[in-house]
Amino acid sequence: EEREPVGTGGRSYRVLRELLGAATTTATDPGPVEPSGVLPSIAEHARWADRLASYYGNRVRSNNITNAFLAFAAVMLASLSLAITWSDRWTLALLEPIIVAVIMWQTHAARVGHWHERWLDNRHLSEWLRLSDWQLQTGRGPALVAVPVHHGLRLDQSWVNWHHRAIVRATPLPNMRLDESTLPGIWRHVMVDGVRGQANYHRNTNSQLGGMADRLHRITAALFYATFALALTHLSIERIPTFEDWFPKWIAKGVTLLTVLLPALGATLHAVSAQGEYETLAKRSAAMAVIVRHIVDGADTQRAKQNRSDGAILRTATDQAVAAMGPELIDWRAAATFRGPELPEVIHGVSHG
Repeated sequence: EEREPVGTGGRSYRVLRELLGAATTTATDPGPVEPSGVLPSIAEHARWADRLASYYGNRVRSNNITNAFLAFAAVMLASLSLAITWSDRWTLALLEPIIVAVIMWQTHAARVGHWHERWLDNRHLSEWLRLSDWQLQTGRGPALVAVPVHHGLRLDQSWVNWHHRAIVRATPLPNMRLDESTLPGIWRHVMVDGVRGQANYHRNTNSQLGGMADRLHRITAALFYATFALALTHLSIERIPTFEDWFPKWIAKGVTLLTVLLPALGATLHAVSAQGEYETLAKRSAAMAVIVRHIVDGADTQRAKQNRSDGAILRTATDQAVAAMGPELIDWRAAATFRGPELPEVIHGVSHG
């Protein structure tokens, strides 16, 4: 049984976005409840699923980011305990297993709590209800999205499927006619707040995630270039007598330590970017923004030519939007399904190295 989420689910993802200068982008609201033509039960169920999806999605992302940086901290403490001559350096060695234990506990909590599955299920439900809402507004049946067999999702056996069907069955069709008095409100709800809102959402998502991926890539590349320069410095200190006289031993140790830590930090940042799939999602959103905006702009152009709202134009544009967004939703679900909570790769490297 799901309850109203308390808080945002985690702060690490928000902190990372702020550090990288990315604006906040969330899934668009299913739309305001208009006095006529809009099905309030669909909208309320979609909002509920959307809040849960945002909450668990934030937990999943924040947990992955936190674990990745904790893994880097474990590597850093292990390296420091070997590099320094402090008499109590065993305390640093003691902190390392504590950090690893925290990572393992957080990963276990995510698995036991099914955060990943709850995120995907609720996001899938909220978006599916959004599409069904658009279809029902125009007198169509609920949105039906085919799932390719090769995806291996078996969504027909998921609670999302029967819950969606139960909500649609309990939702009556609008008791109204599509005419000059009702079409403007439905057009505004479906085309303006709905389809155009999705185009704007995808445009903003592309800007945010694309910027994050680009900045993480630049920082990672800079860290490895710096490592290369430090490695050359370390080689010069070791092999050139003049350099050995110039640099005190503590500087030589510091250079050695940095050649270990900088690549580890670069690997951590790359792992965060890869786990979040920022670049891939940015490209998908860029493509969807173009497609969806083309649909709604085309509908607006036809509507302007007739100088009135037209039910046939609205139905055609809605069908096109559902046909574009439905398969994209399934593809996203399939790609994200098999990326559940795992121990950070840095920890795997420590355990195997």
